[in-house]
Amino acid sequence: MKSESEIISNLIESRRHVRRGSLSDLFGFQIPNAKKFTCPDGLELSIQASSTHYCWPRENEGPWGQVEIGFPSEEVEEFLPYKDRPDDDPTDTVYGYVPSYVVLKVLEEHGCVFNRETGELLDTRDGPPAAPITLE
Repeated sequence: MKSESEIISNLIESRRHVRRGSLSDLFGFQIPNAKKFTCPDGLELSIQASSTHYCWPRENEGPWGQVEIGFPSEEVEEFLPYKDRPDDDPTDTVYGYVPSYVVLKVLEEHGCVFNRETGELLDTRDGPPAAPITLE
């Protein structure tokens, strides 16, 4: 059975690409970023973890017990205690060091189903889970 940290880490790693541009060119290193994630009910958010994100451990390889959440498409009450700047709009800020179990709970509340044995995200958009979601 996979832990919450392993499940969220698998999700991040399956969606990663290397962001190229100003910071990587300036400092001479590549920054791994995960593509924006969309839940079956439409909630969109960024889920990140690397040596340059607010996560723990602050490494480029998981599993991560805490991750960075960014720019959700709607206010998510469970994330509010982790908001970077209390006065910021909750959809226009980052949330640092959010425990993986909190992220998993939110994703499941928004329609995501994970196979707890393998850590795979299963597709629930067309009825009961039958196959892993194809990630873009």
